[in-house]
Amino acid sequence: MLAGIILLALAYRLGLGPWPVDDAFITYRYAYNLAHGNGFVYNVGERVLGTTAPLYGIVLGIASFAGADIQLTSFWINLSADIGTIVMVYSLCTWLRLQLLGLLTALLIAVSSEYSYYAVSGMETSLYIFIMQCVFWSTLRQRWTLMAVAAATLILIRIDGVICVTAVATILVIHHQWTGWKPLVLFAAILLPWIAFTLLYYGSPFPQSAIAKGAAGMSSDRWISAENYISYFTNNAGVNTGADKGLLFACLALLGIVVIVRERRFEGLTLVLLWGLLYSLVFIVANVFTYFMWYFIPLYPVYYVCMLIGFIKLFEAAGIERAWRRIQLHGPALAARGVQLGLVLVLLATTALSLPARVASHYQALVRWTEGREGAYRLIAEMIVRQSSSASTVGANEIGVLGYFTRRTMVDAGGLVSLNTVGKDSLHVVKEYQPEWWVALVSEMSPVVSDPWFWQTYQLAPNRMDRGQGIEVFRKKSNPPTGSP
Repeated sequence: MLAGIILLALAYRLGLGPWPVDDAFITYRYAYNLAHGNGFVYNVGERVLGTTAPLYGIVLGIASFAGADIQLTSFWINLSADIGTIVMVYSLCTWLRLQLLGLLTALLIAVSSEYSYYAVSGMETSLYIFIMQCVFWSTLRQRWTLMAVAAATLILIRIDGVICVTAVATILVIHHQWTGWKPLVLFAAILLPWIAFTLLYYGSPFPQSAIAKGAAGMSSDRWISAENYISYFTNNAGVNTGADKGLLFACLALLGIVVIVRERRFEGLTLVLLWGLLYSLVFIVANVFTYFMWYFIPLYPVYYVCMLIGFIKLFEAAGIERAWRRIQLHGPALAARGVQLGLVLVLLATTALSLPARVASHYQALVRWTEGREGAYRLIAEMIVRQSSSASTVGANEIGVLGYFTRRTMVDAGGLVSLNTVGKDSLHVVKEYQPEWWVALVSEMSPVVSDPWFWQTYQLAPNRMDRGQGIEVFRKKSNPPTGSP
């Protein structure tokens, strides 16, 4: 049964193929520079930790140094991580004597279009989720050495792994469990060298990208993350968006949360639920759920678990459970189990039959969105390479694809890899840095193009390669006005 679910997951993701998004290329460029001896940096000579996934970038850099393609390597890492997540979720639920819950959760993860989208997006999300499931599994099974290694690895993959470690520590304190000193020493031995390195090399262990995103959240509407959180899990969306959510499912998930808290048979899932609540709270308070939708994806496994438990509770309350009990009482236990697994097989077969149409629809959506936007940026990057020297600078709000394919020094208006642009508007950044090229979405250009100085200094590049994405390219004039802007 589990093998069939794994095959579905593989078929879905392989059917889509790799579709790296703009943010993934930021980590790719760190990996590229590391592999080519330029250090773990974005702009050569600028020591800024601008990737939120340093360990992921280092692994990609090592693979690139060994001759592997960075984009394909990230795809296979995430594909393997998704399979690992499916196995770990099933294994954890089975150990808690919740095999059916494990099978259904694994199936939803395998065929979720939004989950699959981020698995092929080149981001670290799938790897992050897999290592987190390892933390949960090893904690509940009291495999303290594995827990220590997985917890430290999780933080190195993404700094918000600290939230998971906090949830684990809380559960251990509540249950008066002591891991012993060895796992704690091992945990520190893995993390402390990285912290020491970042302090010496970058001046801080905190990623600049996390600081920039936090600053962007603080400057936005303080309630936008809460609103986005509610709408994300309650609004129905078309297949092309990849969202498998709705108000009914959200209500089932809320019911599932109540059941996990109140019923002893689900007590083993308290750790997973606590992490989900803490993660949601921290990201809402920090106002991160603004533009960065991929931060919702780690919640999917716990969301599916809660939703399914809510459904099970309704199943029991509807009287259907009494009929099921009669089957178990009056029929052989093997027959009752056969009925249960037969239902899962029917779901598996139905999903398999509908998968080709689902993949085709999702693939077309990726062509329209990802290939349109990222493809336009790549064409612009190729134009910049043809028309300027390697010493030229490029400024932009979205730097991923442009930076990776131009190999030019980038001025990041968003502050992810540029220390001094956080909290500043685009016009301020352009005036301060005056890059040779400025690339931006038309929707973000109004404060810039309304300033006379900008038109005295820059001119529209002859670019019609934006594929209808509303991207404008400006180039600094050969004889701009002198003096302070």
